[in-house]
Parts: sequence; C-alpha cells; structure tokens
Amino acid sequence: MTRKSAPQHRLTRRQALQAGAGMGAAGGLLALDSLGVSASSGSTGAHLEARAIQDATPRPGGNLIAAGTGEIRFDPYFNFVPARFVYSQLFGALFDYRGEDPLIPHPQLAESWEETETELVVTLKENIFFQNGRAIVAQDVVDNIARAKDPDIGHYLFAVLDASVESAEAIDDRTVRIAYKSVHPVKLDDLAALFLIPAEAMEDVDTAPVGSGPFEFESYDSGDALVVKRFDEYWEPNLPYLDSVTIKIIPDPAARIANLLSGDVDAVDALASSDVVRLQDDDRVQIVTVPPGGVWYANVLNSGKPPFDNKLVRQAINYTVDREKINQLAYYSLSPVTQTRYLPDVFWFNEEAENLYSYDLDRARELLAEAGMPDGFETMIAISETVLPGSRAMAQVWQQDLAEVGIELTIEEREQGPFYDEYFAGNYDIQAYGLGDGRIDPATYLLSGSPYRPNDNKAFIDGQPFFDEYVQLIADGANSIDPEVRKPIYDRIQMIIAEEGWVITTAFWLTFTGLSSRVQGYRPTIAGGHYFGDAWLAE
Repeated sequence: MTRKSAPQHRLTRRQALQAGAGMGAAGGLLALDSLGVSASSGSTGAHLEARAIQDATPRPGGNLIAAGTGEIRFDPYFNFVPARFVYSQLFGALFDYRGEDPLIPHPQLAESWEETETELVVTLKENIFFQNGRAIVAQDVVDNIARAKDPDIGHYLFAVLDASVESAEAIDDRTVRIAYKSVHPVKLDDLAALFLIPAEAMEDVDTAPVGSGPFEFESYDSGDALVVKRFDEYWEPNLPYLDSVTIKIIPDPAARIANLLSGDVDAVDALASSDVVRLQDDDRVQIVTVPPGGVWYANVLNSGKPPFDNKLVRQAINYTVDREKINQLAYYSLSPVTQTRYLPDVFWFNEEAENLYSYDLDRARELLAEAGMPDGFETMIAISETVLPGSRAMAQVWQQDLAEVGIELTIEEREQGPFYDEYFAGNYDIQAYGLGDGRIDPATYLLSGSPYRPNDNKAFIDGQPFFDEYVQLIADGANSIDPEVRKPIYDRIQMIIAEEGWVITTAFWLTFTGLSSRVQGYRPTIAGGHYFGDAWLAE
C-alpha cells in the first residue's frame, strides 16, 4: 500500500475537527477578546464565545517583544514548555501543523512524500537553507534521525524515533528514504517534532543554535533576554515580516502582565485563568488559544516508590479528585474536565475509561483500608505556578479532600528549572504536570509522554504487574495504519491507564497567550508552539 503526498488515514476530517470544540475560522485558532464563560455541574467544560483574528494588510519591520518565564534551553529535541517562544522561530522541520487543517501534519521543508506501511520517502523543497548559509540536503535528515536515536543525549525524541525507525538513507541530495521496524501510522507526526540542526552545529546547539526557521540567533544574555533576527534566506516567500523578536526573561507572572498592559512587551505565554477572566474586556490585550483536546492537566503518581507502588492506593487517590471543584476554583471554569485524554466526540474516546471514577471519599477510605493503610499517610505534590498557572489552587483544593481520608498532602512549589530536573530524576511523590503534544493520534503521546512511554518512563511503572501487557499493546496499536484495527487496542490501553491510576487526568489544559493589540497575523498551532514567522505589528 502506497500513499503519495497525503497524511496517513487515521481518523476522518470530521472526527479530527470534533476534537476542538468551538473552533472559529482561521483553521480553528481562536482569538478570545470577549469570553463568556459558563460551566454547569457535570459538564465537560467551559463554553468560550470567540472570534477569529481578522488581519489587515501586513506591515513589514519592527521588533516583537515576548516575555519568557525562565532560563532558555535551545536544543529543540527536549521540547520544554518554557521554550515554546523559541523553537519555532529558530528551527524548521519536514512537517508542521500550520496547514489548513490544524490537526494533521502539513509539509514544511518537505515538498512531497510517498508512504507505505513500513517506509517513507521524502523529497525536500529546493533552495532551502540553514542559518549558517549551507543548503539543507537529505543527509541532514539522516544525521538528525541518528542524533534522535542516540540514547546518551537524554531527550524525549529517543523514545519516539528509536522505537520506530530502522534506518535512514539519502538517495540523493533532495530525497531521503526512512525504513521503519514495523508498521508505523504516525510517521509524519514524528517528523513534525524533529527540528533539523546542521551536523556541524549539533555540538553547540545549546549555546549557539542554528536551524532553518524564520529567525536566526543573534544574542542571549542568560537571565535577561534572547534576541533573534530576521533570516533573509527563509524558504517562505516574503516572510518573516518582523525584523526581530526579543524574548525578555520575566519570571514573575504579575510582572509579565504589567509589562503587557503597559505596552513594554507584545506577547505573554501561559496566562493564568484568573488573568484571562480579568483581561477579557481590556482593549489593550488580545487573548488567543487553541481548541481543547491536545494537552491536558494531570497529576503523576511516582509508582516506583511506596505507597504509590500499590495499585489500591493509586485507585483510592483517584476517588479523592473533585474535578468540577478544581475547575471552578483553580481554572475559573475555563478548563473542560476529563478523566481521559480525549473529548467525547473524538474517534479514540473510551466512555468506560472516562467514567471509571467518581468523586467518592467513602470508596477511597475503603480502598486505603484494603491496602493496609486505614489511617492514611503523608505525601507531597510538586507544583510550579510558573509552568502551570493554577496548579497551586488545584493542589490546595485537593489537599482538603485528601485530608478527609487521612492523607496529609504537603505542597512543594518549585522554580521552573528544579521542577523539571527533580521530576526527571524521580524526586517526587506526586507531580502536577501538563501533558500532551497537541496531536490527536494516541501513538504520539504513548510513545513520547514521560509518564506513559514504555522507555524511560518517569512515573516508574516498569516494575508494575501490568507493564509487560501495556508495552505490548503500545507496540500492537502502532502496527497498523487502519484506525478501525487500532481502536480496540487503544481502548484497552486507556482502561489500563484508568484502572492502574498512575496518571490522574483532571481537565484539558487551555493554554492562553496574551498579545498586545498591535500584534496581527499570529496563528498558534495545535501542538502548542509559538510561531512569529507570519506575524506583524500594526502602527
């Protein structure tokens, strides 16, 4: 079976589009300059009244100033949330999610492709260049796949590409052939995450990044600001419009908002829900988001250490979560509540898994007694208000309910760097986390999501009795490009995740970005990055 220059058949366009409730024009990307919010008990979330951004004639020139949250790491293979302002400016990939349909991959550096179940042949566009002036050739794709398959670097792409890619070879300067170990249904999705770095710049990518994005690196003053300037050889005609983008490091959320309102910055990432509600009618600000369904809030239980190595304890914890109360008090009723990672109208949704738990403290007490812990225990949750606005309020709400069943929860707030470092090192009991890559196919998050993936799993589930079946099911689910064949496999995986309870999904994470009124043409992607290549500044 061969497919030419067309994304894999995963789910119908209608099914895909249903993943984003309330999509506007402009490919479902919403600018919320007037939010009417209502959430009733038992609903799946908030209703957002929105309109699409209306662009006028683009005006070239100018410097857009964005407010970053902390220290920047440039290696795009790590894909940290704090670097969302950075990667898409500096780097390009073979595919992206900026096409007409925002939920499926669209060619970027690729011109065309042919696909079979176990092979992908990609032809590169002509006259595309890295920011060091060298033409991009097929060998660059080969080199980056080899780097992605290097386990010593410690990035998440290893789990994605090493498990699937058998080999890659350059047929000629513009054509690369990628062979897969078995049937692989998300080839283009994977390559959309593989930002290309020239081999000669890989060693220094963290300090002197070189890519093929619309802007090239100019300077970085650690703890102060990053400056990127227009890349004149960018492959998209007449883009970017901007002369430069400056990313100021402003860790304090209140200071970022103050700078946005004063006009000193033009873009602020990760607005807290309270700020969205407060700023909704302010003419100085535009609030943009993407449809729900691609990313979600979760609390990850460290199953490699007591008491969360006990399934009964994990299940008891699941019964203590009052999602509606958390949504109301922590997220201002803006986040659609959920137990699983799919909206009900999405093809992959599993109704049984979605309704496995209820808020039931009596049942939690029963399970704790059955686990031999009738008096409860002490534990901690690591949060970061900088990374996940609202996580402190979420933890406080949950803390009260856990106390009702004898569990004493200590809330430990961590700065951005330690929040990630300690999580990856396994130094946590419970981690308040944001999960998902904006993509819909279940293979993507199961192979890359840190608490889900079979390799280098950061919830440390490899010692659990269900692990072998879980790993095999993940492999089986990716062994067909027919969604009807894959659906029952992923239904079973969702039930394992629900029954074993090591990831407690609470709500869909709607990431809000605040823009000054002068920013035009900005289109966030479903994958959550920030691309300023086609943005411009009004006078």
